[in-house]
Amino acid sequence: MKWKSLFCERHPMAVINCNQVQDEDHAERVATEWEQWCGVVSRGKPHTLKLLQLRKPRTRVRAPGPGPITSREWEPILQENLAGRNIILHTDGARAYQRNGHQPAGVKHDWVVHAKQKVLTPHGIQIWKRPRFVKVVSHVLPGGRCH
Repeated sequence: MKWKSLFCERHPMAVINCNQVQDEDHAERVATEWEQWCGVVSRGKPHTLKLLQLRKPRTRVRAPGPGPITSREWEPILQENLAGRNIILHTDGARAYQRNGHQPAGVKHDWVVHAKQKVLTPHGIQIWKRPRFVKVVSHVLPGGRCH
């Protein structure tokens, strides 16, 4: 039983302005619709790329983005495409991917943290710790083997 590494990332691909009202008095009604995709690819095999279209959320015009992927969007992708396939899934740190620590059978999960952390020293002083972008992780797979 061979385990594979998969990478998953959500990315907003295009922005569409939905100008419903041209009147200046109702400028807050003007919305931006985001087209976003979730990509899953096997490590070192670009031909295995699978793109899945997510819902198209609407935001205010000056919003910085559509927001993170939600559990409601992630759950069908996980169950239909990834569950039971003996994979190690590498994602960013969105909470929807983490699923409160409960992953389906055949899925081990890793995630990257891109933020600095506030750490309490033994002397009671809080300092900021720089983010660690690359970390060696050892997974214990079913059967006791390490990957």
